[in-house]
Amino acid sequence: LLCARLVCAGGACCRKAGDDECTRHAMECGGGVCAFLVLKRSTTLLCCGRRHSWWGSLYLDAHGEEDASLLRGRPLLLN
Repeated sequence: LLCARLVCAGGACCRKAGDDECTRHAMECGGGVCAFLVLKRSTTLLCCGRRHSWWGSLYLDAHGEEDASLLRGRPLLLN
């Protein structure tokens, strides 16, 4: 979230030596710790070394609810 670089999250297309692109970027840019905003799912991916964890969305609708995978099509606001 700090350097605004686009990386491939979760795809097998960008794996090198067993590490995905998020893990490599976390090692290069964040000292092994990084947070990524996954645009297609509207969620946050947290990385610490080779461990990953999904966090909730930073964006909520007018009722304070997440729109997982952006299925409802309602405007989302930064929470």
